[in-house]
Amino acid sequence: MTYKRTARFLASGLLLGLLSMPAAQAAGYINGSVSVIGGFDCGGCLATGNDFVVSRLMLLEAANPAIAAAGSGSFAGLGGSPVVPVRAIELVNPPAQPGQFEVDGFTITIQGVRDVARRPFVCSGGVCQDSLRALLWGEVAGIGYRRTGLVGIWTGQGSCLGRGGVCTSEPSASWSASFSATRIVEPAGPGLLGLGLFVLALLPRRRVRQAAVTTAAWG
Repeated sequence: MTYKRTARFLASGLLLGLLSMPAAQAAGYINGSVSVIGGFDCGGCLATGNDFVVSRLMLLEAANPAIAAAGSGSFAGLGGSPVVPVRAIELVNPPAQPGQFEVDGFTITIQGVRDVARRPFVCSGGVCQDSLRALLWGEVAGIGYRRTGLVGIWTGQGSCLGRGGVCTSEPSASWSASFSATRIVEPAGPGLLGLGLFVLALLPRRRVRQAAVTTAAWG
């Protein structure tokens, strides 16, 4: 096989592979969003005499009971499915290890948090309430899907009967979260495109150079 035929074959293969790659990859990405609601398992935070319920937490236990409330796209039909906690979510960035939980075949991994907002106790009419809100990011995996990015908002609410900013009854707490899948950019595509175009660009130059050599020989 001559140089020109080899180069043309290589360039064509690269470009054809590049053109077919996005369709094949996009078909496997997770899409849509899912909402989750649940209770708390935060150890000593649910105790009489505390001056907070959720606002000072540094560790979020995706706990019992927790269910998927609604879903769209790849998550459609998850409503009512149990959420199984694997690892708690640390409210530091970066965490020592990612938080993680599973819901009906999907594994959601929280790799970082930002914009943590803590609202301390506000007591009125004998009831004290506080809250905690954070933006989360990470990825979601599922059988038959490609690894996909994930962003979300997590919110916790705590309350108790209280007086003087201190709980006089056993507190209660709940949490909710909403996650949306985001496409992860694959770096290989632009690289292959550049390589294919580079090889194609060499072909005309090779042809002109050979023509010049031939003319010189006849001259």
